[in-house]
Amino acid sequence: MNFRNVDQYATAMQHYFTLFGVTLFLNPDKFWSATAGVMPLRYFNAVGAATTQSGFFARMTGLGFLILVLGKRLGTSNAVFAKQCNAFHAFTLKMFYDCARVTYARRQTVEFVAQTWKLQVAVNVALLLWGTSTTGGLKNMLKRD
Repeated sequence: MNFRNVDQYATAMQHYFTLFGVTLFLNPDKFWSATAGVMPLRYFNAVGAATTQSGFFARMTGLGFLILVLGKRLGTSNAVFAKQCNAFHAFTLKMFYDCARVTYARRQTVEFVAQTWKLQVAVNVALLLWGTSTTGGLKNMLKRD
């Protein structure tokens, strides 16, 4: 695998955001709460129905991810899509770090949740570094296409 290939990065990010988008949009409780069948996917204790605040937020986040991927499918270039994904990874680092810190401080029922958020921070950093290398570095990433 060539980590400087923007096409491979764009393909990987399409799969990444589609997975999160579909599962958050369709049924966040089934995939991402304490009732999730797979332990590493337990990000939240409970999300709730689409009419609850957290349920609405989860579904809108999923829809946002799907729209990001739809843009790629409708003709956004791989370079621009990579920049959009990098923006997501950069701008969510603090939020994910805060989620890890807060869930750990609260000693939630699912203690693994805090560790999962910490893992998400590490994944974001790795994906950001990968994406930055595919766009030719920070200087090129900040250029307008």
